[in-house]
Amino acid sequence: MRKNYFFLQLKRSFAAFTRMIGSVIVMIALSVLLAWGVSKSFSNAPVLEQITLGIGMEENEDQTEVFLDLIAGMSSVESICKFEYMTEDEAFEKLENKEIEAAIVLPQNFYDDVNYGTNTPLVIYFSSEVDPRTSLFRELLIDGVSFARISEAAIYSVLDMRDVYALKMTAGETSDFLTDFYMWQILERGSAFDNRVLAATGEVNLEQYYITVGVLIFLLLGSLTFGFLYKEEEQMLYKKLRLMGITSALVSGTRVLIMAIYSYCTMLLSYVVGMIISAATETFLFQPSALVLFLLIPVALAMGAFANLIYSLAKNQSQGMLINLGVNVVMLVCAGGILPIYYFPKAIRIFGNLLPLRYWLMHLQMIFFGSASGFVGKSFLIVSVELVFAAICYGVSILITEHKK
Repeated sequence: MRKNYFFLQLKRSFAAFTRMIGSVIVMIALSVLLAWGVSKSFSNAPVLEQITLGIGMEENEDQTEVFLDLIAGMSSVESICKFEYMTEDEAFEKLENKEIEAAIVLPQNFYDDVNYGTNTPLVIYFSSEVDPRTSLFRELLIDGVSFARISEAAIYSVLDMRDVYALKMTAGETSDFLTDFYMWQILERGSAFDNRVLAATGEVNLEQYYITVGVLIFLLLGSLTFGFLYKEEEQMLYKKLRLMGITSALVSGTRVLIMAIYSYCTMLLSYVVGMIISAATETFLFQPSALVLFLLIPVALAMGAFANLIYSLAKNQSQGMLINLGVNVVMLVCAGGILPIYYFPKAIRIFGNLLPLRYWLMHLQMIFFGSASGFVGKSFLIVSVELVFAAICYGVSILITEHKK
């Protein structure tokens, strides 16, 4: 009886979903195109907004200020930051109040040290909490300092070789050699930024990000088609089924499994289609792995259990669908389903990171576009959280159903 009940509900769910699949696809296409267009406009904006860099130095350092004005006027500097001169105490105070993003404290007679070749160290201070643009500035600064150190070390080495080892190369030949060598290094300087990537979409590009978003929107909108499982007529039926040994745990479990099967099949089909398209176009966006069959299970169960919990909170089918739609919209907006979460203020980012959609998005991105074999160890915590989350949602939904009775 229990087995027949499950397959009966599964058959009804399939019939209901096929009637609405056309409208769901249209809604997804419009949503993804709108979100992609807005995000594309953001991505075409300047890569880095200017940050304010406080320069803490002693008063009456006119030569130093002129020297710094010359540096600040360079296009490479002007595009990422602007200088603001102040005393050391003012710099720390403004940094603490978040009026500036970073501060450099210059020692006394800094210009004279630079002019006479003294390597005077500089200390750069950042706030304990930095936003993405300040993080990017810091990464650019670290990379720039590494290039300067390499160049300085090479120059000093060559000078030592000439003086100590009586280098046979003339000064002109030495200059030509260093010029050729460093030109090749400069042409290959992009490789220095390969190890760490800072982007609003995380470790995936814009195209990969919205492929994942499209799959999740399809899943969330598709969950609305399962509202018939919570109609008032169904509640009357469950009272009769209870007499036959079908408990609230079995009813909730059946609903969860039905919606989890829908989620699992949708994600797996998306992955297979993506693999075929990637191979045909030679873009190789998707990473092939047999582990995908197992790694999709946690997010499918979590989505099914969460949708069941939302429906269980409502008194009837219509109310459940409205609540489900409202929750889905909030998650899509705040957890990175419409625009990457880093485009939003800090308060919304904190709230979005607490929503389950945030973890589902990360999970799918790792499986679809990352190394699935590395995902097992790297993201064990995320998988565990999703399974625990699914169990909690399932347990709470049973309690709610029993309370209604």
